[in-house]
Amino acid sequence: MVSVEDTSPAPTVTGEALVGQKIFLSGVGAGGAAVRFTLGSDDVGTGACANCHGKNGRGGDGPMITWSMLGSKAKMEGMPKYVYSTPDQVIAAFTRGVRPDGTKLTDSMPRFTFSADESAGIIAYLKALQ
Repeated sequence: MVSVEDTSPAPTVTGEALVGQKIFLSGVGAGGAAVRFTLGSDDVGTGACANCHGKNGRGGDGPMITWSMLGSKAKMEGMPKYVYSTPDQVIAAFTRGVRPDGTKLTDSMPRFTFSADESAGIIAYLKALQ
């Protein structure tokens, strides 16, 4: 995928979306510790969603993951399209690496370990991304 530099500022958010923004942009969870992830079956470390999906979720090395795009039937060039219609489906992709139809995402998509508050924060932040 072609990396596109996004120079627009991150959205201004409040409440639980602040937790999601911190995770998305810096990989730091609600308690101030780095959010852990695995690739495949090996614990490989920490990281931020923005490293692959861009600071505004518009794509980069990974696909666009704004809330409107996740729920859209539109397809990105070269990418299979799965419509994520519930927050639980999105969290399953981030934590278990599964699409809404149950098929597995590639191992290049990390499997994050989120608390319930962090999961809610990520969803709130994705909804703030345009």
